[in-house]
Amino acid sequence: MILGGFNLLPAFPMDGGRVLRAYLAGRMSYVKATRLAANIGKQLAIIMAILGIFYNIFLVLIAIFIYIGAEQEYRSIMVSTLLEGVLVGDIMTPEVETVHPETTAQEVLNLMFQKKHMGYPVMEDETLVGILTFHDISEIPPNMRNSPIKTYMTESIISTHPEEPVVDALEKLNRKQIGRLPVLSEGVLVGIISKTDIVRAIEIMNLKIGE
Repeated sequence: MILGGFNLLPAFPMDGGRVLRAYLAGRMSYVKATRLAANIGKQLAIIMAILGIFYNIFLVLIAIFIYIGAEQEYRSIMVSTLLEGVLVGDIMTPEVETVHPETTAQEVLNLMFQKKHMGYPVMEDETLVGILTFHDISEIPPNMRNSPIKTYMTESIISTHPEEPVVDALEKLNRKQIGRLPVLSEGVLVGIISKTDIVRAIEIMNLKIGE
């Protein structure tokens, strides 16, 4: 009974917080309702932590769980809701700067400083053969940077396509811990999408709904 009653406190993401979010969602947008419920949950978590310091340290641990859970779930729901129906082709960068396998690592490094992009598709005879990132170059000793990048590029290519939902592309980026994906259409490179592109799209969608 105690656990059940505790779970019904309006502290998102507990069940009571979800009921509160459902109530608020009938009066405002789903994202706004989630944000408000999450903020209420975090405020209750802070109060609970303060009480826990004086009465029971276990309450502090519960408060930390509630606070972190509320923030993470709000971010997750915000991203999935704002990006619903948005496809990779809608926000990708269509004009892609590419490099050749015989280009030296130093030349690519200079290009990175000039263009401010930290990763480039490697093309040979109009075929995507690899990806080279700043991380790859940073592992090359300075005295070896005049050698062709084909030795250091990543040949195992993780890609997306214009019709893939952006949410799925973001999941790939996070799961593989990479910063960008080449966009292929019938095997032809038609663009590139990065976490920066996705964050920019989220910010624009946020403005549209008045966040």
